[in-house]
Amino acid sequence: MNNVTVIGLGSMGATLARVLLKKGYQVTVWNRSIEKAESLLEDGAILATSVASAISASEVSIICLSDYKASISILDTKEVKQALSGRILIELSTGSPQQARDNELWAQENNV
Repeated sequence: MNNVTVIGLGSMGATLARVLLKKGYQVTVWNRSIEKAESLLEDGAILATSVASAISASEVSIICLSDYKASISILDTKEVKQALSGRILIELSTGSPQQARDNELWAQENNV
């Protein structure tokens, strides 16, 4: 497994993507604002045009958004849920333990 997707390119997401690129991974990235991806693209990252295409590009996706509400707002679409089927999603967003349990329940209910 040498393909990884990183969704959310704030400080943590961009750093993770950069480290993965340096370690030889093929890294697909997605961010709401493309400007945050530009330096990673120069380093060899691949820009996805949508969240669903980003997730489809790799067996493992790391999501680094500001909070669980932001994560659900981009994950809770038919296209994304279909793309997530059979894949690994690593959630690194900020939230409470209850929000983490709620997101786990969402994932189970949606066969993610």
